[in-house]
Amino acid sequence: MNIIYPENISKNLKNKISRNYFLFGENLFLIRKSIKSILRILSPKNIYEIKRFRLISEIDLKKIIEYLSFQNLFYTGKIIIINVLNESFFLSSLENLINRSSPSWNQNLILIMIFKRLYMARKIRSRFESFTKIHQEKIIDCSEPNRSRLFKIVKHQMESRSIWLDLESIDFILDQVKDLTKIERIFRKLSNFFLNKTITINQIKNFLRNEVSRSISEEDIIYELLLGKIEKTWRKVESLKKKENDIFKLIKSIQNRLILLFFLKYETIKESSTFFISERVNRRFQEKYESYIKKIDQNFILSLMKVIARSELFLKNNDQEMIWLELERIIILFANQKRSKNDT
Repeated sequence: MNIIYPENISKNLKNKISRNYFLFGENLFLIRKSIKSILRILSPKNIYEIKRFRLISEIDLKKIIEYLSFQNLFYTGKIIIINVLNESFFLSSLENLINRSSPSWNQNLILIMIFKRLYMARKIRSRFESFTKIHQEKIIDCSEPNRSRLFKIVKHQMESRSIWLDLESIDFILDQVKDLTKIERIFRKLSNFFLNKTITINQIKNFLRNEVSRSISEEDIIYELLLGKIEKTWRKVESLKKKENDIFKLIKSIQNRLILLFFLKYETIKESSTFFISERVNRRFQEKYESYIKKIDQNFILSLMKVIARSELFLKNNDQEMIWLELERIIILFANQKRSKNDT
């Protein structure tokens, strides 16, 4: 059984549409990339209706079965993405799922399933084959990459963007940057300046130094909320949602800003100054934080921390819809805080 890596999906699966795709691992970047690549291969969008589910309990299973039984006149096929959060339950319910939805189990139904472990992906793949007699399943590795795999991902970025680095430069990037989202962003920016060119180690060092010291923009969502621009922030979030922007990267950035507010509220001035320096937060942004923190109460901070905790859980579960709702709750909290200050 061949296991496919996300960076090789387009090459390995081109013109080879499969019925079922089994993703395993917990690297959210690789999971999102894999799904995007699969959907790109399965295009066009006007043929397939795409629906996402998470599977934890019997209630979730019933929703999936109900959707499978529903006939949509506007699409000829369905793509169902299932984030399997309760793997043992899914395994025990699989035969029931297939039997109860058998009328829809045809060539126009494609499943993309996400598991945490390779063992479970293999086991459920085997069950699928025995129940459906379909042998077109693909297993895709979305586990945390080791350095050797990161090296291959970087090489893929180079080839796809027509830029070239020597081994020393690649090693330097891997030493400095561990996050795949940041690596992709770096290569996207590098391609704007060094298309079809070989990049030297000094150029890489200068580029990364500028990236690290880059000032925090006024476009930052929390910065705008601190300024009281509630309506503008709401419109921006709605726009990002419609464009299907990377909510995972966005919420992580927002979490960091909110943690900073919490830090300032309860730590000493000396410790907070050290934190600002270590995080390279620009001075104007720091002053706005310090000014705002003097005017808010403990309940507001605690409400924000609860949002951080919930959003972290939804991040782990790869639940985009709930993360967008938490982001909207953040804006509402700031709006209520602004209203209460205006009333006093």
